[in-house]
Amino acid sequence: MDKTLKITGFGKLFVRPDTTIIKIDLTNKDASYEIVLKKANDNLKIIKENLLNLNIKENQIKTSYFKVDIDNESYRDNEGNYQTRFVGYKSYQTIKVTFKNNNKLLGDILYILSKTSLNPTFSIEYIIKNQDRIKNKLLTNAIFDANKKANEIAKNLNIEINEIVNVDYSFSDQNFSLPLMENQCLKAVSTKENYNFDLNPDDIEVEENITIIFSIK
Repeated sequence: MDKTLKITGFGKLFVRPDTTIIKIDLTNKDASYEIVLKKANDNLKIIKENLLNLNIKENQIKTSYFKVDIDNESYRDNEGNYQTRFVGYKSYQTIKVTFKNNNKLLGDILYILSKTSLNPTFSIEYIIKNQDRIKNKLLTNAIFDANKKANEIAKNLNIEINEIVNVDYSFSDQNFSLPLMENQCLKAVSTKENYNFDLNPDDIEVEENITIIFSIK
């Protein structure tokens, strides 16, 4: 029976996120389906116009979610029982703005949105933009770790490594994002300095592994 040595190597990195994502959530209600759609479209135009005035490019502004639901309300009938009745429609939409980390621009966006009459809520998330580069570095580190372990074991056990018999690797799902704020309300303030945050996002920890089987003698 051929002798083998099975080694699992690990690669770990702590990477500073370089990109900011703001998600702006808007809702509308109306008895008319057509008016709800018009309000949603008008609100999108208002948001985009304000963002473009901050020199944000149109391809940095995306609609990531849109839905229209039936809007019902509860009431008591003449016998005191709870019932529901149709009152109209309600729209939900999320506008996503992506840009390179910039605290001043972040503050300007929040300030200008707070001055609108749309009453949006927002979330802030930091991500790593060039994820492929990080994935490749993780894999390189994992392979290096596996080879280092194999050579150390071979040295201490006085065995010789011949060749690779098998490689078991399937890239696992990695979390390349760092949520910072979720479902925050925006209120009008007197000066934009109130929204000037000195944010310094934490590093994102990512890890990968690979298992290599070597033949030995």
